[in-house]
Amino acid sequence: MNRERHTAGGRGAGPGRAGEPPPHRPGGRARARVWRAVAFGALALAAAVIAALLWGRRENRLGSSPAIAPADTMAITVAYTEAARLAQAGRFVASLPYYRRVGRLLPQPVRDYELLVAHALGQAALESRQDAAQPASRSSVERVGWVGEALAHLERARALSHAAREVAEVEVTRAQLLHVWGFPWEALLGLRAAVAADPSWTEIAQTGDLYAWHLHHPAEKIQGVDFDTMLEPAPGGRAAPARAARPR
Repeated sequence: MNRERHTAGGRGAGPGRAGEPPPHRPGGRARARVWRAVAFGALALAAAVIAALLWGRRENRLGSSPAIAPADTMAITVAYTEAARLAQAGRFVASLPYYRRVGRLLPQPVRDYELLVAHALGQAALESRQDAAQPASRSSVERVGWVGEALAHLERARALSHAAREVAEVEVTRAQLLHVWGFPWEALLGLRAAVAADPSWTEIAQTGDLYAWHLHHPAEKIQGVDFDTMLEPAPGGRAAPARAARPR
């Protein structure tokens, strides 16, 4: 009797009658659909948890206050105030999202904004962490990218400059950036371009002459001259003019 039941309803049983389809067994495709839905739900939940953890770690690493809204939600005046506050505190990397927010909200290109953000980008590429003598950025590629972005902003600032002194200021700022990043001859060309744009800026003309003498006589020192500070830009992005100095 058991054998008959096994033969009639077991695995190898064929159709009960000729021409009838095999009996439907629930659980094949339906079960696959259920497992796919469960798998997709688990993946979505895992992605949400990982994203939340990564965001929390990023917030903790940057030390941002939870009272400050993300840059992308700020009005232009609030974003500019926060960018200026961070830049004045020497936190140029943290200021970049707020400067970029300002740029997106400006109704038209503004020369002074281009100079400010170029200065912030250049300084961010040099910024060190508070707890170690390491760059505040994540990689050398990111730092070089910021320098390239700064040069692009300086190009736009030059295009928006109309007065001779304005053009010269952009060229001096470019020269300072190139000098810091190890392109002294290109920096000299920038100083020469500044003098060509505004010959009345005699202090920059003198700086260019001293810089050229230094490049042609690298073993010689010039008394009272430190080109790193001489070409250092002011907070507004403009380089400070040189004072009188003489070779020794």
